[in-house]
Amino acid sequence: MGTIREKIGGEKLDLALGNFDEVIRIDSSYAPSYNGRGLVWDRFFKFDEAIKDFTKAIEIDRKNPVYLHNRGCCYRNMGDLENSIHDFDEAIKLDDKNPIIYSNRGLVNRKLERFELAIQDYSNEIKYGVLDSQGRSNNIKAFNNRAYCLAKLGRYKEAIVDYTTVI
Repeated sequence: MGTIREKIGGEKLDLALGNFDEVIRIDSSYAPSYNGRGLVWDRFFKFDEAIKDFTKAIEIDRKNPVYLHNRGCCYRNMGDLENSIHDFDEAIKLDDKNPIIYSNRGLVNRKLERFELAIQDYSNEIKYGVLDSQGRSNNIKAFNNRAYCLAKLGRYKEAIVDYTTVI
């Protein structure tokens, strides 16, 4: 069976971690290396180390929403939902058309039972996501998540429309 670490590519992640360490040793001002190493730490469930690296990447390049998004996901993984929301909010200020950021913020808003906010996030995920040849979203996950939130608020007719889109 193997450990979780092996299942997620432990040896390759160890190699990646070493490579990021080497690049940082050569150029400690290269933000993508801190971000990359943060992603590896996150995969190893070493969230405190990941947060440090994402924070360093943000300090170096405050205009990159990906670094804020990744730290927001890490905070979410740690259960620190308020810091997660804060980072997603800041990332959206830098890139307000990124469906992935809306998706992840929607998930946290849903966990916090802020269903109206989650609905807005999932609606933006649908709006800014990939469209089919007829200009319609085929993001089943976003429709399903939005339907769940609508149902939680008793907005069953709207939820049924989204659930119908899913099936």
